[in-house]
Amino acid sequence: MARTESTRRRDNIGTGLIVVATAFSALSVLAYQAVGSRSLGADAFAPIAVLWTVMFLIYTVLNLPAEQHLTRALVVTTDEGDVARVRRDMVGAFTLGTVLGVGFVIGTLDRFFEGDARFIVITLAIMVTRSVMATGRGSLAGHRRFSAYAATIALEAGGLLAGGLIAATLDLDAAGFASVMAVAPLVTLLARPFAPYEGVGDAPDVTAQGGAFLVWLILATASSQLIIAGGPIAVGFVGGTAAQVSIYFTAFALLRGPVTSAYNLVARILPDFTEAAHGDAPESLWRWARRITVGGVGVAVLGAAGSAFLLEPIVDAVYGSEFVPPTAAAAL
Repeated sequence: MARTESTRRRDNIGTGLIVVATAFSALSVLAYQAVGSRSLGADAFAPIAVLWTVMFLIYTVLNLPAEQHLTRALVVTTDEGDVARVRRDMVGAFTLGTVLGVGFVIGTLDRFFEGDARFIVITLAIMVTRSVMATGRGSLAGHRRFSAYAATIALEAGGLLAGGLIAATLDLDAAGFASVMAVAPLVTLLARPFAPYEGVGDAPDVTAQGGAFLVWLILATASSQLIIAGGPIAVGFVGGTAAQVSIYFTAFALLRGPVTSAYNLVARILPDFTEAAHGDAPESLWRWARRITVGGVGVAVLGAAGSAFLLEPIVDAVYGSEFVPPTAAAAL
């Protein structure tokens, strides 16, 4: 699976573009949330906070593993039947996500969404369009089309920000801002993620991991994501006000930014790590595991100290004073 100088150069260019697109995406998402929070206020913004949390959880727990499952399959095999089986596994994950997302909104319509049935339709649309986006991105990463993958990141973020600005200009309500979340993923189709493409390099042609692997990947991902992103929903269930739900959401949206940004970089390193696992240097993955563990602990300590002093003024500047969390909560 040796790579030529030209393919290495192309991969390096794609890596740089992913980093740039990720930075643009992080700023665009922040701007969208800031526009929404300032336009709607803490109470009216709560449905957006809850819906964003649901969307984020389902995407990271179900859609993202499905995307990575497709990427791995395209790296290790050229067998069309194998890839088709993986795509069927993905449909199962997407269907489960849709049922969970729509079911949650129906079950909590009065508690979190002011009884507005439009959020049911909007949630269904979000789940469908983000499933399409995940499939396209998985295909791009598996074919090592990293520049096009970067384009999908930038296009979705740009669509989200543009839609948020339009919603604010038209003085739309929370459902109007939520509709933008359903439309933005479709903008990624401008990168033509499903266009025919001749792959580079030689796949080892081993059998792609089956549905059981995807199930375990989803379970492992869920255990971490419920901690990272499930807070706003928990606040609501334990009796928090709409404003407290919004406060928790905006603080965590800032704090988990580096983590969510790193998901885009996974698409770049996953093909190389998959090749290493099926090649002659699987021990290199253990070295990376140690580095990531040590680095993660260090970042957690620095993050807790920094957020205790910096999160409050940052939230005040971005979202407004009514969204500022207590100091102790910021550190924790």
